[in-house]
Amino acid sequence: MEQYQTFKISEFIHKVSFEKILLHIIEQLKKHLLDSIASLLYAVNKPTIQKLVRQIDKLGEGGLCTTLF
Repeated sequence: MEQYQTFKISEFIHKVSFEKILLHIIEQLKKHLLDSIASLLYAVNKPTIQKLVRQIDKLGEGGLCTTLF
């Protein structure tokens, strides 16, 4: 069976320990996480995103991924 990207990411997360990640990589990951959260907060009330949320709601539950809305 083909592995989905999210499965590969979760495998990596379960195999790596925080102590083995270099400090400069942790700092960069923090920046990426904060940037992602800021982008989400900025876009959440934009018309295009609202339209996307309505389309996702119409599709219903039971898919292969989870959304934040």
